Amino acid sequence: MKTKAWHSWIDSEGKPLLNVPFEREYIYQGNNGKFIERWTFNSNTDGTEQFIFKPSTNLKKSRMEQVVEDFLLPNLTVRTPRIIAYSESNDPDCYWIILEDLGVLNHTLNNELIMNGTRAAAEWHQISAAEISLPYGGHSPLIGEVLEQIKISTKTWESILIDAGYSAQRIEMLKQLVLEEEGTLFTVNVLSHGDYYPLNLALRGEELVIIDWEYVQINSVYWDLYNLLDITSPRYRRPAQTRQVRKEALNAYLEERQKQPTFENLPKDDFIEGYMRYAIYYSLWILTLVEQDIINGRFDEKNLRSQRDETLNVIFQCSSHWIHPLVSVITPTFNRPEILSEMLEGLHRQTYKDIECIIVNDGGTSVEWVVDLYPELDIKVINQENMKHPRARNNGVASANGKFILLCDDDDILLPTHTESMLEAMKDYQLVYSDAEIVEFIEHTNGRTPERRQLFAYLMDLEAMREFSTFIPSGCMYHKSIHEEIGYFDEEVYHYWDWDFFLRVSAIFKVNRVPIASVLYAFSSQAGTNLSANTDSMRPFLDKLSKKHNLGELPTKNFFTLLEEERVQKRFAESKIIWDGEPIVSRYSIF
Repeated sequence: MKTKAWHSWIDSEGKPLLNVPFEREYIYQGNNGKFIERWTFNSNTDGTEQFIFKPSTNLKKSRMEQVVEDFLLPNLTVRTPRIIAYSESNDPDCYWIILEDLGVLNHTLNNELIMNGTRAAAEWHQISAAEISLPYGGHSPLIGEVLEQIKISTKTWESILIDAGYSAQRIEMLKQLVLEEEGTLFTVNVLSHGDYYPLNLALRGEELVIIDWEYVQINSVYWDLYNLLDITSPRYRRPAQTRQVRKEALNAYLEERQKQPTFENLPKDDFIEGYMRYAIYYSLWILTLVEQDIINGRFDEKNLRSQRDETLNVIFQCSSHWIHPLVSVITPTFNRPEILSEMLEGLHRQTYKDIECIIVNDGGTSVEWVVDLYPELDIKVINQENMKHPRARNNGVASANGKFILLCDDDDILLPTHTESMLEAMKDYQLVYSDAEIVEFIEHTNGRTPERRQLFAYLMDLEAMREFSTFIPSGCMYHKSIHEEIGYFDEEVYHYWDWDFFLRVSAIFKVNRVPIASVLYAFSSQAGTNLSANTDSMRPFLDKLSKKHNLGELPTKNFFTLLEEERVQKRFAESKIIWDGEPIVSRYSIF
């Protein structure tokens, strides 16, 4: 045993000696049928002491906890119960360990526990296991074997998905995903906890506690994350994760890993897509096992059916990464709550619903009360010091969870079918933008009334775009991964950040104009109400843009004056007008 003093309290089989007063509390029954217990000893000299007694029938696995204690835990900041004593017996029936008792732990799976858990996993995933002998995999097959099994059982899980009401489109996508999977994103292996499901994590106050390390192993970088976020079981109920929480957790993991020198730099979008595929494959495999357990009468049928529903939900959400990709709307704002509410009203009316909105408050008064008017929208507010709108957009993009970015200023409005039509156009392009109607509003205390409107629709001529940009950024949609290639918005060109962005994107990627006027672009003739209406002090920024892209001498004329020039008029194009001219009345106006 680790501590000789224990010889006077317990025998070689880990049973308390009858002459030592103690109390026994059964905590839970393990898969081996034996109970994990809390022992309370009352000593005249040492007072009351509590310990956790853990018997085992798997000698090899149990001794892994000793390996973790000796080689891994000294390198970790997370809390885990320390081993106080262990059996020296080689008989599995007589093997046990005694751990320190950390008291009653809170295993409630909430966002705080998930975020702390993903960051903790990133910490041990970067530890080298070269000095110790660890198995590859554990009680579940590795991803390669899982892929082979779900390819063989395609008809089984397809039938389950049909009965569950999955669309033919989604099922066909899943079949294609499985059929074409090469596994190239699953080759990164790390030191894994191995059994990192919710009941092995807990909060002790604000401290994260990780228990049960006997399944420590070498496995895919995704294995611990899948156990934490999405694996299901008949033995416990898993609260359904939202797509936002899942992606925020994966982003938190990547941020933590990127701090470490051994991190293999995998693009964020590739890493997240790899996780979605990994989670789908294991969940399909689990789905077939659950169905077989129901048929064979294993476990409680009610719990098995609950597990099946939870697994179906995981598959549905992760497959929505392709069927219904998340769109992140980025909106900077500064002290225009009533106008911001109209933009949110436009988002509320979108026919496509898988949207998150990131509002970056650029040093203005609080907008939380405006956000509260639209509780059904997935809105995140970032508060920053006044650093101007290009920085606000960059901060918004950096916090986005979506596969696609959609830009929208706080004074512009997206008409209901806008997001849907942009996504349809994205199938063949990396950036698309729509036509718009330029609207001059009359502002009043509880909203705006449209007074004049003008169609803004021009042919996309890349060479002509170097002379005068007809690219309106509000409403444009693009792959977030574009920023990994060209960087963020250039804050140095300030007023012309959008023109610069279009020129950089179109030089590398496929871009296209969508001939539908599905954006209401606010432009006021009132001085100072719109940055684009002010030509004073814009010259230095235009010169920077021109020098950066070798555009030559460019005029700083009034926007509407430029629209009247012949060279611009020649580019005017037809477009589908869909706005009925009625004001977009927000809940702020009603309020």
